[in-house]
Amino acid sequence: FSSSHCFRLWLPIPPTPTPAMLSFSLGAFWAGPPSTERGAIVKAEAVIAAASGQAPVGFPSLAGAIPMIDSGRLRPLAVTSLRRASSLPNVPTLDETLLKGFDYVAWYGVAVPSSTPKEIVARLNAALGKIVLLPDVKEAFNKQGFEAQAGTPEEFTAIINREIEQTVKLIQITGLKAE
Repeated sequence: FSSSHCFRLWLPIPPTPTPAMLSFSLGAFWAGPPSTERGAIVKAEAVIAAASGQAPVGFPSLAGAIPMIDSGRLRPLAVTSLRRASSLPNVPTLDETLLKGFDYVAWYGVAVPSSTPKEIVARLNAALGKIVLLPDVKEAFNKQGFEAQAGTPEEFTAIINREIEQTVKLIQITGLKAE
């Protein structure tokens, strides 16, 4: 097909920018797919729309998709991280299957005011690092599709900075605007 013969693909993407929307947009520009049309569907409805066949594909979070995957109503094709998800070890990554180098994940972290003394930051980081790596905590995270990780404040700062750069670039490329 030439670019003048693009088909329209309806996807369950919410009306405001979310990690799922940014992930799809990043994938779309990485792969150069056909044009898309946004549907105004919130996250919970997006998972249901994909599971019920109302939408042909979705980019839900693992936390939202795992119950549908476990029940057989949703079939995972790939995860958007560079590494396979421990909760879905047989599901390949987009990097492995279609989009070499693709890496976009939602993450959560703990931050404190920049004025917090370094000694307190170090103590908090050490304590939280031990907690998230406890076997029962890791298992609880894993069941929800989360990968528990511990690291240094400097590593977390690098993740945040990389994410900001990637998101700014994506917004500039796609022309996304807040509505």
